Amino acid sequence: MIQRRRSDIIATRQLAAVDELTNSLIRNIGDQPGALELWMAPRSGVPWFWLIVAPIDDDAERSIYRQSAVVYDEVDDALFNLHIVNPRFYVDGTDPRQIVPGDARLIVAFSS
Repeated sequence: MIQRRRSDIIATRQLAAVDELTNSLIRNIGDQPGALELWMAPRSGVPWFWLIVAPIDDDAERSIYRQSAVVYDEVDDALFNLHIVNPRFYVDGTDPRQIVPGDARLIVAFSS
């Protein structure tokens, strides 16, 4: 019989939960107008997401946040942070990818 450490079992469950959460988030925000790329990095055991969008207005941003809230209904004990990186707020020409932390990884590039 293979013995698994408790920490390995907890880590496996956390990874499964992050995958479920990520997939739910992709399903719920991926078709939103302007969605370009979704990045993720863990912060204190909580997945933080950065959604890079094309320049969108406030109503479109609110729509994305509303759709992301569906994740709480789909995933038990969902805990995550979502930041929308909207180039509309970077009038100095900053590349939105510079806002995403260096340790974040690209999860998906949505087709436009």
